[in-house]
Amino acid sequence: MAKAPRTQWRTLPLWEHQRQAIDTVGRYLARASSEAALIRMPTGTGKTGVIAVLARCLPDIRNVLILTPWSALRDQMHKDLAARFWERIGVDPAPWPSDFTLVLPSTLGTGVRDAGRKTVFIGTIAALQAAHADWRADFDELRRRVDLVIVDEGHREPAPKWAQAVRDLGKPTVLLTATPYRNDHKLFHVDPAFVYAYPHHQAVSDGFIREVKFHEENLPRPSGEFVSALLRFHRNAFRRQRPSAVDEHRVIVRCHTDADVNEVASALKQAGESVVAIHERFEPDDYYAQAVPEPDTRDATFWVHQNKLIEGIDDPRFSLLALYGAFTNARALVQQVGRILRNPTKAPGQTAHVLANIADRQQSFWQGYRQYETDFERHPTRRHVRQQFEVAILQQPEYEYVDSTYRQRFDLHAGTLYTQYKYPLAANAFVLPRDFSMTKLQQELAAEWFAADRDIIRSEQPDADTWIHTYVTCGNSPLLRDQVLLGYTLNVTVCRRVKNVLFFCDTDGNACEFLSTSAATVPPARLQRLYAGTRSRLAQLSLMNMDLGRGSVRRRTVHAYSVSETAPGLADHVHFCSTALGYAGSRPDDLQRRYVGFTRGRISDRSTPEADFETFAAWIDRIADGLQSTAGDLDIFDRFAEFVSPPDEPAPRNVLFDLEEALDLYRTNEKKPQPLHADDLCLAVDPARPGHVVWTLNGRPYDVGISYDRHRKRYALESPTLERAYVRTEGKGANLVSYLNREQAFRIVPTTDNVIYAHGRFYAPRIRLGGSQRANSLDLFRVIEPVARLGRLSSEKFPAKKDRSGWSPDAVFHLVDTLGRGTEMEDLMAGVDVLICDDAGSNEVADFIAADTKARRVMLIHAKASGHTRLLSASAFAEVVGQALKNLDILTPFSTTEPPNLGKWESNWRASWRDEPQVVTRRLRRGPRTAHAAWQAVQRVIRDPAATREVWIVVGSTFSRDEFRRAAERPSQPPEVIQLLYSLQSAWGAVGSVGARLRVFCSP
Repeated sequence: MAKAPRTQWRTLPLWEHQRQAIDTVGRYLARASSEAALIRMPTGTGKTGVIAVLARCLPDIRNVLILTPWSALRDQMHKDLAARFWERIGVDPAPWPSDFTLVLPSTLGTGVRDAGRKTVFIGTIAALQAAHADWRADFDELRRRVDLVIVDEGHREPAPKWAQAVRDLGKPTVLLTATPYRNDHKLFHVDPAFVYAYPHHQAVSDGFIREVKFHEENLPRPSGEFVSALLRFHRNAFRRQRPSAVDEHRVIVRCHTDADVNEVASALKQAGESVVAIHERFEPDDYYAQAVPEPDTRDATFWVHQNKLIEGIDDPRFSLLALYGAFTNARALVQQVGRILRNPTKAPGQTAHVLANIADRQQSFWQGYRQYETDFERHPTRRHVRQQFEVAILQQPEYEYVDSTYRQRFDLHAGTLYTQYKYPLAANAFVLPRDFSMTKLQQELAAEWFAADRDIIRSEQPDADTWIHTYVTCGNSPLLRDQVLLGYTLNVTVCRRVKNVLFFCDTDGNACEFLSTSAATVPPARLQRLYAGTRSRLAQLSLMNMDLGRGSVRRRTVHAYSVSETAPGLADHVHFCSTALGYAGSRPDDLQRRYVGFTRGRISDRSTPEADFETFAAWIDRIADGLQSTAGDLDIFDRFAEFVSPPDEPAPRNVLFDLEEALDLYRTNEKKPQPLHADDLCLAVDPARPGHVVWTLNGRPYDVGISYDRHRKRYALESPTLERAYVRTEGKGANLVSYLNREQAFRIVPTTDNVIYAHGRFYAPRIRLGGSQRANSLDLFRVIEPVARLGRLSSEKFPAKKDRSGWSPDAVFHLVDTLGRGTEMEDLMAGVDVLICDDAGSNEVADFIAADTKARRVMLIHAKASGHTRLLSASAFAEVVGQALKNLDILTPFSTTEPPNLGKWESNWRASWRDEPQVVTRRLRRGPRTAHAAWQAVQRVIRDPAATREVWIVVGSTFSRDEFRRAAERPSQPPEVIQLLYSLQSAWGAVGSVGARLRVFCSP
């Protein structure tokens, strides 16, 4: 091996562009610039070699800190600098001895103190940030030792905190990037005198990287069809055009979500291809990986991922990229394409290929990158946003006639800016904890606005409790598809503290994440005080339903001159008030048209659309006084469930899943897929394993973890095995667990009593969940009617009689078919002269449709029973309630809906039970002999204004009235009883909303 003295790095076998990059850094170090140097080299052109020389071979640099985005890149960098780079160029690194220390926050101090005279510190950006925040003495020791900082993957937008950490090192900094870098006023200011760029087109011409060819087609969206199209391309067009310098080619498939990764990888595996599916949520095995494997440890041809392979993997065998999940960010696409460009042998005529959907316009991203790069080479210094904004202001005339008056040009450098603005009378109100720091809020707000490219040009304090930030945003015209026409917008953020309440107003509607997680919105009970006043009234309410059933109306809006004067509804107590719009005040000349959002603490007075700062500040002070007022609010709020803060003990005791929408969306991930089916929807948390339930789906148990995130204030499900067990029926989308989390499609009873969680929020119902219900005006037991026979019926409809004349006496269907003969139901069904069995799966209106045409009564009858011995089954009851509410529209007098199964009514009832066919002759059990005549008879009753319309739920041995009463009257009920209460309340309210009567028949 060749050897060279420490001061003669130029004798190393480097390429000319690498030498030029190193020389640029040498000049930068000699000049002692206060800004950063920038080295831009496309992937595969020797960036690691430049880092190796800078870290080990410069004569005046002893200790170097190298920062990478992730730990995998950190470990890779360590291996490259210690040995692999030197092995590739055939040089012994002994003349440039160096120690290597990994920067870990917990061991940083020891690592720095024990480091030798020449040390290369290698760590992640997150590790440096953590040391900067929590191990300051160790950070300071590192700062004293380091002579040079190298930031790899410098194209990444630096977060303010870690960029500040780098800046606080106070050392020369070199940014290395594979994509063009735009100095858009981030914390890293690049000195234009020390920018070296090795152009992409030059790297292609020199043979270091491959040319790129896009193949845009109308690719199908379903994962299976996409994989079929990918394999056709891979086995035909790509086989003919693939790079000749590689024998065993590999393919990267990029997906949008972890569910997509699973589906695409499964389809490839079923097609007989070798695959590795990479995502941090997967449990590792021969097929799945959480982290990117070393390329030589896996023989897979297809590597499927979401974000893991966008950076940090360097293997020339990757030469085809297939985009199932398109990029919306051009820079991310460039990084991803960089994984298939490497041409280490410099073989001529090598081309990498990208297969993409033509509708996603990915090729235009790539072309834009190439054009941007060319422009970057011509103009390496570019004005940042504020510079362009200031120039744009100066180019305007000093006076202009605008908006019906003559106006003077905005003065960015005026003594005060906040006095020049008009403010909306609107703000979000937060209750602050005792240790809340306004200074900390301003720091965090500035960091958030900085990260979102909101350039704060002035921060002002009109008084000790008010901060006003003026900021500028820059954006493209939304009309342009491919070109750019930058526009600038001026906005203001106000933070005003009144005692322990902070009022936050942003004129562009932005929210502060730090404030949202560090303070709570003002409780709705206090916000309701803003409608105090003798002339206050509510004209509009937006109500959310706590019931999650498919047949439930999730949201409704009530409009009236005064909602208080409208009649209450049966279901009001299971709704909560989300927003209110009305009038507040005691004098006619002082009424304010006021909007209040109770879930986000939003307040706005719309009678005065805009105001100067003094008026705005005085308005906030009046609102603060209103929140502290002891005057009574409107009693209309007492109708609805109360939105409450998260309880002290949010640990789940019981969960009720809502799978109504998911049933049609997911199937088992098997060669012979089965529709999603749940054996039980209501589950008690395992006392031995808090926060865990075992959920049986399609006969297989899955461990599901349920945790509460106090920052996001919502529950989250976790089950890696369940995530992989089901895939979307068609198209793309989240896996089953992600779907349930996103939709919050479950209802949870927490450890804290008298609270329930639904729709992502906690509620305390106005009808008490504890103690006796008798004192309530809405007595739930009024709709429950005991039938002794039902306690002995454990079957819903099986078996059918062998002579096909009906159903077994042990089935609920038999009880209905015989009009309740010999039971408490007999008198209620004595006059029924039309009886139709409509049972036929998901399209049924009810199990039975019954009518007494003389007494003008119609009943939709829903039956339920199971082999369970439990007397209170929330799962079974929730299921039958969902069925009952699904087709309530057909009971309304003006409905034009026909029963979907009308065409089956003249046929026999058929089903399968224990692999044996079950048949009952004629669905038309009583009344007309034709389906059309039977429906006309029922419809005439429905349309009669004087008719009685009823919904019956007939429950077998899974529900006991007396057991339910005893459980409901306990001071603290089992969680399943609470779920039953809510199901019953919501069903009663929904049926009542269409003018019908609910009757629940069950065992005594």
